Amino acid sequence: MEQQALNKIAEAVVLSLRQVLQSKNIDATGDLSRSIKYVVSPKFIEIEMLQYGAFVDSGSKPHSAPIEPLKRWVKAKNLSINPWAVRANIKKFGTAPHKWIYKFRESILDLDEELLDYMGIIIEKDFDDKFRKIWQ
Repeated sequence: MEQQALNKIAEAVVLSLRQVLQSKNIDATGDLSRSIKYVVSPKFIEIEMLQYGAFVDSGSKPHSAPIEPLKRWVKAKNLSINPWAVRANIKKFGTAPHKWIYKFRESILDLDEELLDYMGIIIEKDFDDKFRKIWQ
């Protein structure tokens, strides 16, 4: 039962994260959404995604962004802007935060009561930090 409940929680988390990305319209290529996966072990749930997901959430300092992903993003957004100009802007200003993971934390309250009760039991058992960080 524990493993089934953990799988249900993990599936709900992944679905919720994907829905937030879609509702905020911040995953033009779909790459980030498709990359969100979960791994369930007997003691924790680990959510994995492309590394840039954290930067989409919290923004980034000025840096040299790779051009190929920017080309795909410009094309997916159907923008009439040069990807090199986008890159220059990121190099000068960085990127703005979208707070999509924060939005997910708000939406997790919509999980059904059985899962919420089970999550409470898991948290009370003081599972490892990786799992708890998801809910902080």
